[in-house]
Formats: sequence, structure tokens, C-alpha cells
Amino acid sequence: MRPFRSFSAGVLSAYALLVLAPIATFFLVALWDGLAPETWAELGRQMVRKSLLLNSLVLSTLTALGSALLGVPLGFLLARTDVACRRVLLGLCAAPLFLPPFLWATAWQAGLQTHGLSGMGGAVLVLVLALFPLVVLLAAVGFAQVDPALEEEARLCGSEGQVFWHATLPLARPLLATGLVMVFLLALAEFGVPALMQVEVYPVAIYAAFSASYDFAQAAALCLPLAGIAAGMAFLLQRLAYRVDFASLAVQHWAPRRVGLGSGRLAATLAAFTLFALVLGLPLGTLALKAGDFHAWSGAAGPMLWSLGLSALSASLLVLLGLLVAWPCQRGYVRGGVWWVQGQTLLFVLPGAVVGLGLVALWNRPWLGWFYGTPAMIVLGEVARFAPLMVGAFAAFLAQVPKDGEEAIWLDGGGVVATFAHFVFPVTRRALGVLWAMGFVLCMGELATAILVAPPGMQTLAVRLFTIEANAPQAHTASLALILVVSCLAPLGLLLILLKKESIQ
Repeated sequence: MRPFRSFSAGVLSAYALLVLAPIATFFLVALWDGLAPETWAELGRQMVRKSLLLNSLVLSTLTALGSALLGVPLGFLLARTDVACRRVLLGLCAAPLFLPPFLWATAWQAGLQTHGLSGMGGAVLVLVLALFPLVVLLAAVGFAQVDPALEEEARLCGSEGQVFWHATLPLARPLLATGLVMVFLLALAEFGVPALMQVEVYPVAIYAAFSASYDFAQAAALCLPLAGIAAGMAFLLQRLAYRVDFASLAVQHWAPRRVGLGSGRLAATLAAFTLFALVLGLPLGTLALKAGDFHAWSGAAGPMLWSLGLSALSASLLVLLGLLVAWPCQRGYVRGGVWWVQGQTLLFVLPGAVVGLGLVALWNRPWLGWFYGTPAMIVLGEVARFAPLMVGAFAAFLAQVPKDGEEAIWLDGGGVVATFAHFVFPVTRRALGVLWAMGFVLCMGELATAILVAPPGMQTLAVRLFTIEANAPQAHTASLALILVVSCLAPLGLLLILLKKESIQ
């Protein structure tokens, strides 16, 4: 086991340098610079005047509630009824998650220009429509995993409605609650949508404090309440995760009991397709109709190439680092590995501004100017922002894989390299492809971190779209938004084709 522990120590050291060091630097600088009485007095005045705390909590809470109202019934419909075209509907449900939320804000503003879409109501609407599919997918998994034998026992004591309220819903509650907490956290840390909708929340105030006057102390002080809320919700999410057996989610031990819709089957199917036509077709169709500025296409070549290249590099580093960290931690090759995996929840839910400001404080040194002013800072920001998500995803996947194959390689005299090459990599090959595509999409749409660390004169496509949104003609912004949509979805289409060919073989 000594070679595995040496390997684990090296991997975790690299992870600490890339991911933990910026976050630790941020909190150290925040405590060092933010303890001045005038800084906290200014923070208190801003919270009272702009209602930052109230706005942030209201936005996150309403987004979670709206996602529950849409996501839980639709998840039950797709998982437990005989609705038609179930796989197509599940695919349509996942589509909004492949695009950054602020892009949906741009699309909806273009589609509802005559009526206007701004303020708290507009921000809640956009975030609900962008994030409710996450609740749908987790609810569908939760409802499908309910043991039908337990429901049959409940049917002896009551009607179908009583079975749902007293058996089905309580058994699926851990995954339902997990989805709601995740939506709350994503809405809490969202920067682009509130900024476009002109809602004063913590992420927007943090960016304004830093970009307007380079006031790191004030920006750091504003981050602390947001980080405190995120830490509390991360603890709740971790407690909920204890009640979910992730290893059993990939194995369906029984066929879920289907509820027959009878004469209402056609109506339910049409209603589901109508919902997705409104959620997907209306905003994206509006972008396609209004994207008539061909100068935008030529002017976006540079940002698009930068975005594609940097996102591909970041996604590759993310899957490599995520797998190399999750493997020894989940398998127990390193002491405290369980704590490393569990701590990823807190790291991921920290706002992007924390990561961005931490990178600025860590790398903005006179003797590091040769590196700080390069696009590599964007790669570091994206890796630090999304590596915890990758570690958690790979750890959950490896929990489903028995350890027998690794032990057989040890008995044959294989070491770390042989175990990784002949067992870990082959069994995670599909997960690598899926998570690479997910990481690519996340990096393409990352805004809060990239906008803080991008070098002067260099912009990603997401940053360029955000910065010109307020003043550019609508045809120009619609064209840039459509380019970003195509750039995000094209690699996903390629991945689906490759997976289909692999399954045929």
C-alpha cells in the first residue's frame, strides 16, 4: 500500500495547490483586510440599504420552490406513469442544464422585449426555467427507486393518493430534498442572471465592489455572509446525501410500478411537450430569428476560439484531476479520504467570486506578472471552480464499482500504474466522456470567475456577451448568444453519437 499512499500524497498536494490554495488565500486576506471597523460598518450599511441578504435569500428560496412545483410532478409523471415518449421527454428535460443560466436570461429578454423582463420576478422566472430540470431528474430517479412491495402494502390500507403521500413520497424524499437544496445553492451563487435582471444580490455586489474600485476588503467582506449561508446549506446537503445509497442508483432491482393514465395519457403527453416547447423552443427560436447581425459572427471568432480552446483544456484537466483524487480517496488509499470527498460539497457551493478573488490575491504579484496576465488564469479559475464537482461525481461512480478487480491486479504484482491503466481507466471510460462534456459546458458558460481573472484585452465568449448585453443592438447580442448555444451543444451531440456507436459495438 506504500506506493498507493505516495501516489495519493502527490495527487492531493497538486489538488491543494490548484483548488484549496486560492480559497484559503481568499479567507486569509478577507480576515486580514476585513477586520477594520470601517469595512464592517460599510458592509452593514450596504446590507441595509440594498437588502442584499434579503434579496439573495428570496431569490434562492423562490427559485427552489418554483423548481419543486414544476419538477416534482413532472418527475413522477416521467418515472411512474405510462406517459408516451418517456425517453424523449427525459432528453428534453436535461437540455436546459447544458446551457448557462445567464444565456437563458438573454434569450428570454429577447423573446419578451415588448413586455419587459427584469427585477426579482424576471430573475426567479429565468432561474426556475433553467434549473427545474435538475429537480425533475433527481425526482425521477427517486420515484423509480421506490420498492413496489412497500407500495403494495400501503395500498391495502388506502387509496392511490394515500399511497403516494404516505409511502411513495417519503421514500423518494432524500433525493427530492437533495435536488431542492442544490437548486437553492446554485441560485444563491448565480451572478449572471441577477446582474442582467438588475437585482441586487451578493454576487452582483461583490463584483461591483471589486471591479469599480478594486476594493478587495469590501468585496471580501461581502463574500463572508454568502459563504456562511453556502456552508450551512452544504452541511444540509451532506446530511441528505447520507440517506441516499448512490451505489444502488445505477442498479435497478425492480421495475417501478406504473400508474395508468387511461384516457388522460394523451393529454399528459401533450402537456409535457407543450411545457418543453415553451421552455426550450420559445427562447432558442427567438434567438435564431433575431440573430441577423453577421458582423457579430465575424467579431466573435476570437472569443469563440479562446473559449473552445480554454474550455477543452480545462475540461481535460478537470476529469484527470477529479478521477486521480476521487480514486484513492474513495478506495481508502489515503487517510482521511472520506473527509476529502465529503468536503467537496462545501468547496463546490462556494460562489465563483470567492474563487476569482482568491486567485487574484494569490497570483497578482509583481514577480508573477509573467503568468498572471495570461489566459492560463482562466484555466486555473475554471479548474478551481469545478474540480470539487468532478471529484464528487467520480467518487459516486466508483462507489458502484466493486474493488475485486483492483485486488486481483495487486495479487499479480501490479502497482499504481497497472491498476489505473488496466482497471480504473477502462471502468470509468464512459464516465470520463460524460463528465468531460459536462465540464466543457460548465467552463464555456463560466462567468463569475472568468470575468475577475481574465487578462486585459482578452475575453471568453460568455464574458463578451455579458459585457455588451446592456448597450449592443439586440441582433448583435442574439447572434453572440446563438453562437454560445451552438458551441455548448455541439460537443454534447458528438458525445451522444460516440456513445451510441460504442453501445452498438
